[in-house]
Amino acid sequence: MKYKLFILILLTIGCQKIPLDEISTPIGNPKPTIDFRNESYSSINNTVGNIERQKWNLHFSDFDFIWNEVTQRTSVDNYYPIYKASVQYDFFDDGKIDLLVFNAGSGEKIPGLYVLIEDVLEDDRTTTTFPSKLYSANAAVLSDTNGDGRNEMLLFGENSHNNSEFGGANNYLETGYRIFFDSNKNIVEQNIGSVPIGVHDVTSGDIDNDGDIDIVVFPTGVNDSTVTSNFYFPLKLINDGFGNFVEQPFFSDESLITSKYGFNEWLATTFHLFDVNNDGYLDLVGGHYIGTLDPRWGAEFIKDKKDLTFAGIFISYGTSSGNYYYEQVRYFSESALSDTTQILYGLTFTDYDNDNDYDIVMSTYEVDVNGSFNLDSDSYIVHLLKNDNNNFVNVTESVIDGFSDLSGTRFSNFYRPIINDVDNDGDFDIVATAYRYGNNTITYPKLLYWEKNGSSYVKKEIY
Repeated sequence: MKYKLFILILLTIGCQKIPLDEISTPIGNPKPTIDFRNESYSSINNTVGNIERQKWNLHFSDFDFIWNEVTQRTSVDNYYPIYKASVQYDFFDDGKIDLLVFNAGSGEKIPGLYVLIEDVLEDDRTTTTFPSKLYSANAAVLSDTNGDGRNEMLLFGENSHNNSEFGGANNYLETGYRIFFDSNKNIVEQNIGSVPIGVHDVTSGDIDNDGDIDIVVFPTGVNDSTVTSNFYFPLKLINDGFGNFVEQPFFSDESLITSKYGFNEWLATTFHLFDVNNDGYLDLVGGHYIGTLDPRWGAEFIKDKKDLTFAGIFISYGTSSGNYYYEQVRYFSESALSDTTQILYGLTFTDYDNDNDYDIVMSTYEVDVNGSFNLDSDSYIVHLLKNDNNNFVNVTESVIDGFSDLSGTRFSNFYRPIINDVDNDGDFDIVATAYRYGNNTITYPKLLYWEKNGSSYVKKEIY
């Protein structure tokens, strides 16, 4: 196995209470031990880039930090951070956490910037910016794809989330990118694969059980670029062991989706590799609508679009060979506030009831079906689906206090629920990260999380 990082770094829980606004790592020589506060997962789940990213997520950016330290204002443009396209990692092997964020220019009409904040947990942190080839990016995970024992940021998106369809210079789709730093602390951008893609999310892991990291992408459908072709069904990017990827249909029986079932498109807003049935093989969990489908879609429009026919999550179960089959996908429709139309934006996994299987945490937002089509909202809903012998049952309303806020006045939707022992009490809380901070009329808390108490959660807003 090539996962030196997973072998060298032990998952530890600190025993000293640390105030929420002073979470830091000690300074000293030899280099300090990083205080990971994450749940233990199986070895195959530790290959997943979303889980690796979650493990390193020890800094929680609040509204002031985002606007004052990460947003970049230049004579050319203002560059706004896309926090779902960010990772934390010890990029320079000094025992301190660094934060790397992609920032898009206003309107996504010019290439963006990377913002690196070294030693982000320290008072003497430093900020450096680097130019990017990309106009926009939608998601990032953390993985070692070339087997050198160091993680890279895997960055995927649509090149321009808003403007490519209007014929500008960015009217094309990019491939994914692998981002890392060379020995001189210069940023390196490398293309991943050869197929241009437009996605809302990305996930990675060892799907074919050969000891290297592969990538899975689902189309998002928002981008209508005319220079390059879009894609309409999920792909798996298979690693040759040296960081070179070959694209293949995710489903080995993909042809049946159209020929037998009549679908020409299957989109997903969120998807995540994870072994949910404990068989040692990575499954794919994802979805688009939760609760109810958007009633504004007409019957003629949705008839050939798989994701517009079902509200809930799907699970495609993995195999030893890395093959996945459309006809073996299972669907789970249970959710909190099931009579509302919601869009799925985030997933993670936790054994909340300590029964040695993994339960599913989802973050969604409520769609105003009486207004115009919208991609974001100042609302959130957190869901907990209990794993009951590989059936997933909604237990949200009985287990999570304050699981939703639909008022539009206290917070926004967020893209990344993560599992972290925020209060350092030995159990694992649900934390809202990568939130949409664009509404400056809201007094955002410094931290929004759900504190674990036994087998239940209580909402905490830290101001």
